[in-house]
Amino acid sequence: MKIGLKKNVLISTPNDSLNLIIKRMGRAPDKIIEINLVVDEKMKLKGILNSADIIRLLANKTSMDKKAKDVMIQNPITASIFSSDDEILKIVRSKVSKRTEGKKDLTRFIPLLDKDGIVHDVMDIFSLLNRFPRKGDNVEVYGLGFVGLTLAVSLTGRGHIVRGIDISSELIRNLNKGRPNIFEPLLPDMMRKALENKQLSFRTSPDKEHSRVVIISVGTPIKKNGFPFLKSLTDVCNLVGSRLLRGDLVMLRSTVPVGTTRNIVANLLKKKSGLVPGEDFNLAFAPERTVEGQALKELTSLPQIIGGFSKNCTERATAFWQSLTPSVVHVNSLEDAEFVKLINNSYRDLSFAFANGLALMSDKINLNAYNIIAAANEGYPRNLI
Repeated sequence: MKIGLKKNVLISTPNDSLNLIIKRMGRAPDKIIEINLVVDEKMKLKGILNSADIIRLLANKTSMDKKAKDVMIQNPITASIFSSDDEILKIVRSKVSKRTEGKKDLTRFIPLLDKDGIVHDVMDIFSLLNRFPRKGDNVEVYGLGFVGLTLAVSLTGRGHIVRGIDISSELIRNLNKGRPNIFEPLLPDMMRKALENKQLSFRTSPDKEHSRVVIISVGTPIKKNGFPFLKSLTDVCNLVGSRLLRGDLVMLRSTVPVGTTRNIVANLLKKKSGLVPGEDFNLAFAPERTVEGQALKELTSLPQIIGGFSKNCTERATAFWQSLTPSVVHVNSLEDAEFVKLINNSYRDLSFAFANGLALMSDKINLNAYNIIAAANEGYPRNLI
């Protein structure tokens, strides 16, 4: 029997302990398990128990001796192996929306079963979406550093027409020649293809043609006094506000202090356009959370956090991001989304600092930090050093 995504699909039995499942996950070829299926001896699906489920169990101090059958998701979202791709997509959308009360639209990996509940394959909904491209939007991306450039190029792969805008004329010249200013696997090839297909263009200022979707990803570096430098952000907001029309969608992606989108961005856009956020135009914060070297992959796989100025803003932003990523997570406000970005950044910074501190300490006392950290992590789920 064929199971899709072989190296990233884990097969467990109902009587397997959490301890055993965690060890198997650790032995996976690339340490990534996309989905863990709990099946009986006939491969009949009994439930699902994934990494996120195990983390929640750990947080609740659940014994790792517990068996999968006691803690697994017993009624996972599935589809029929006999359904067409279009039917699978519709079924999954309906089930996910119902279970999450409309907060989510899709989940990525779906077991495909026959009429007896036997697993025959695992469908990657992301690859399915690739075969059902929707008509794209005209999108302006302001700020073409790592965040803006990788996003602009990724959006062209989903049928959007993207105009990348940055004040650096030298950068724009290089980008229009197909020479990116950052290293990212596959980025140069994808960028050149999009330029050739007229789906992507770069310029120092917006052209006359109006774009209904605007994404702001300009830099917000920290000044010597510890406060962020927001002039680039305010300059872009003034420019965007002067061009804003009813029904447009504006999304902020830069790292900013909590409250910036509501108290600065919204006010500048309103002042320049005369339009009311949440009523006349849509405003949302959608934090970037990718890592360099894997950005193009993560943009199409990581959940996209969205916090809107209003419920309608959140829904409009969600509809846009679902063209890129199969999973969208709603938070209650602009501020919630801004804080998520700061939490993710701070946690990574803290993790790196801790590991680096251990390395420096080990070096001082002539110990091998790599081996010691590996030993501390081995088979111990509370350590992720």
